[in-house]
Amino acid sequence: MVNFPEHVQTQIETLPRKPGVYLMHDVSGAVIYVGKAVDLHSRVRSYFHASAWENPKVHAIVSEIADLEFIVTDSELEALILEANLIKQHRPRYNVRLKDDKRYPYIKITWPEDLLWAEHFVEQKEHKRERRVTIRSGIGYDAHRCKEDRPLVLGGVRFEGEPGLLGHSDADVVCHAICDSLLGALGAGDIGQHFPDSDVRYAGISSLSLLTRVAAMVSGDGWEIENVDAVVIAEAPRIGPRIPQMRRALAGAMGIEAERVNVKAKTTEGLGFVGRREGVASEAICMLRRKD
Repeated sequence: MVNFPEHVQTQIETLPRKPGVYLMHDVSGAVIYVGKAVDLHSRVRSYFHASAWENPKVHAIVSEIADLEFIVTDSELEALILEANLIKQHRPRYNVRLKDDKRYPYIKITWPEDLLWAEHFVEQKEHKRERRVTIRSGIGYDAHRCKEDRPLVLGGVRFEGEPGLLGHSDADVVCHAICDSLLGALGAGDIGQHFPDSDVRYAGISSLSLLTRVAAMVSGDGWEIENVDAVVIAEAPRIGPRIPQMRRALAGAMGIEAERVNVKAKTTEGLGFVGRREGVASEAICMLRRKD
């Protein structure tokens, strides 16, 4: 039979029937265990039932309790979060936090078999931690309004006799979409952040040059471009005959083989601003692979 202070018995009887967290203290005042409960009254009382003391782990905890503390929460989820934070703060003897990271659960270690299980758990987590991200993907989109007195450049290829696109640079929507896809894969924002239209250095610049700079960023971050897939969305001109040339131009700007670059063309069947020939749009996706 476990003997515990009378005031602890009083605390147990007055516990509210609400969700919350309970802290068990030893005679020195140190927190030896933190737990959560949907019903504080029922959960904490269960430790002091004679049937519970048959469990050596429970018996060990209860035999050291000199004081109880509880915190009422509005929900079980709030209690779970609070429990995790209190375990990290107090590091109780009967709660062992394996990592200071809420993605890791805590494990209660009382007996040798618990320790063996915990060691296995750590090994599994460390194995997963060692796995490096080796592939990333990104998506990009761009659209520009048509403008009669400008040249039309798509995918680094000039289309003579066609109305051009309005933009600070040469307004090559294909290059811009690919740039955004690459920057997205890097987690490095978008083309406007790196080459703002308020900067006179980029006025009228070839978008192939911008694409080359972005590709250099990819390489500098330890990645290589595995492939790029782009679609030009326009009612005119006819893109198909120029696609091989576009692939070569784009691949050259990125420093990769043309086989890694795909370009296709679509119309909108007369729908929207593209269908009304007010502008041209492009979408692109890419895949990056970690360099060896």
